[in-house]
Amino acid sequence: MRADRASIPFFDKGGYWIESDHNPEGAIAHEWEFLAAAFRDAGFRVENVIDGFWAGEFGNLAYQDLIFLRPSR
Repeated sequence: MRADRASIPFFDKGGYWIESDHNPEGAIAHEWEFLAAAFRDAGFRVENVIDGFWAGEFGNLAYQDLIFLRPSR
């Protein structure tokens, strides 16, 4: 979001972004640090991340990012 790579407009809500106040769960973006901490706290480690089309990446067939996790225990 901060790099202005999103292909749809998002509204900053202070640490996360949404596409619409009327449908906030429609498109949501989170700070990477928040997600990484949540995964770690839940006992997972990030195995791989593939950016989605939203970021202008074309190695992923999905619009959303793909985040692969593995149990850290």
